[in-house]
Amino acid sequence: MWLGPAKPAPRRPAWCTVTGDASERFRRDYAPAFLQYLSEGGEPGRRAAYELGRRAISKRLSILDLARIHHTVLLEVLKTHRTPHELEHIAQAASEFLIEALAVFEMTHRGFTELASTDQPGRAPTQGDPPDVMPDR
Repeated sequence: MWLGPAKPAPRRPAWCTVTGDASERFRRDYAPAFLQYLSEGGEPGRRAAYELGRRAISKRLSILDLARIHHTVLLEVLKTHRTPHELEHIAQAASEFLIEALAVFEMTHRGFTELASTDQPGRAPTQGDPPDVMPDR
């Protein structure tokens, strides 16, 4: 059943400067690293995922871009496997791989948050500031 022409892809916000080419190149590198991790697992595959996360940040990909690429690759893999055991293995490995790739985003976010919450002269503490465990004497 034909439903008419496909809707155009949503436009990226103006602040997002990633081109489709950069995203596509990243996807082409992500897929083989993910497939290798599925077949071999282990520390080298987790390291590859972490390095892909670093590269995503350096290429100005957003966390949403990374998630979209991961899920696109994952869906392609899922189309080729059928048994419950294979699907369970794929789901577990996909989760591990994505977590490693996202670790860089988490560290970057935490670093930014810590930097933003450092004591600045004249700044009142906010709700997100860590508690003062060593009160002034």
